[in-house]
Amino acid sequence: MAYQTKTKKYQKEFPEACFVVANISWKSIDDELITEVNDNVSKIEYIKVEEASAIFDIYADEISRKNRVSPLHSVKIPFTYNKESEFNIIQQAYNHIKTIPEFSGGKDI
Repeated sequence: MAYQTKTKKYQKEFPEACFVVANISWKSIDDELITEVNDNVSKIEYIKVEEASAIFDIYADEISRKNRVSPLHSVKIPFTYNKESEFNIIQQAYNHIKTIPEFSGGKDI
């Protein structure tokens, strides 16, 4: 699985760069949600948040990726992991990168 889109590195455009998940980390945290019940009383609830980040290795193109040429660089992209999703954590990372304007407009390869 990989995602192909344009990127710029070393003042050069790479119109067919390949983004490949190299590493994923996630943690489960309790986040406070404070809601006002009335003018004098606030209610504190704790909600579980799944924070994740994916490190994508970025190759110049699909040929470079397939031939194991060193990546141009790597980028760390944070996203919210949804355990209830039909997509696994890796698919969610790829789906998320597509929503970032800098990397949008690509295709799955």
